Amino acid sequence: MPVTRLFAKSLRARAMRGLAAAIPVIGTLALVPATADALTVTVAFPDSVTVGQAGLTAHLTMTNTNDLSATVCNAGECNSQGIILVPSCGAADGAGTCKTPDLGVFSFASSATIPLGSCGGLATGFTVAVDDPVQGTLALTPVGGAVVLGPAQTATATCDISLSFGVLKQPALDVDPTAGVQTFQSASARARIQQASGATVLESGAGRDVTTVLPTPVVVPPPVVPPPVVPPPVVAPLAC
Repeated sequence: MPVTRLFAKSLRARAMRGLAAAIPVIGTLALVPATADALTVTVAFPDSVTVGQAGLTAHLTMTNTNDLSATVCNAGECNSQGIILVPSCGAADGAGTCKTPDLGVFSFASSATIPLGSCGGLATGFTVAVDDPVQGTLALTPVGGAVVLGPAQTATATCDISLSFGVLKQPALDVDPTAGVQTFQSASARARIQQASGATVLESGAGRDVTTVLPTPVVVPPPVVPPPVVPPPVVAPLAC
């Protein structure tokens, strides 16, 4: 394990012990700063799409890798913007955070679906709405109840959200030197975990993907075939 990760875990363990000791005295809820250890967020678009296509599917998946259940924070909860998706991005950092949005490449349905009974069993789906038109972010908000991810390695540890989208145009920014025009997608979320000590740990996750956007195929009309040439009728000479 890298030294930096050992050091981060050591700091986190000491913070947890101090908070646990303070709770009976002050009688308030303790919040441990967010880490990136227990919540994994991934986004998956098709490898390639074509301008003009519709009814395509992308996935945003959140997975809990902690031994305790994790509740995903909605916008305004635990200093979170909620579940955020940037569908087209011209530049992203190593953590998957979009730095340069590339607007207007995709359009999305206003609702997203999940497998029945998943994502904790309370949520029945998600609304999809523009969160920040300047940054090109979309907010995914659960319908019916909070998203509660079960402990790691259980059937309820993952929430897989399916989004329907169409392709409006090619990106203005190409993020990859390979053939075609590529664009990044990035997603992020935060979850809270209630420890046995009473402390609440905040866990953040972010991920990214890349997809190639192909132009609309140029349809070449077939060549025009001229009508066949019909020779004039042969007129027999008149007999004298």
